[in-house]
Amino acid sequence: MDEVTAVTEQTVSRSKKEFVWVMDGIEFKISNVPCERLDKNSEEVVDLEVAIKIEMLRELMIAKRIPQQVNYEVVAKLPLDF
Repeated sequence: MDEVTAVTEQTVSRSKKEFVWVMDGIEFKISNVPCERLDKNSEEVVDLEVAIKIEMLRELMIAKRIPQQVNYEVVAKLPLDF
């Protein structure tokens, strides 16, 4: 219980990040991905729902079903049904 309390009392820093990768000479980019950092010394992380949507976008880009550059904010509110 003490660990949970300690984490929730920290200040969370929120930012937006671009994910860019190149496959077979083709650049793919997802912009405006929300990230969080628990403190100035920690790594930036994305939550599980964001990570799943990034992977979904990645697969659709590779399959040429959507453009090679996507603004994450456009798909951010799409519901995920598990």
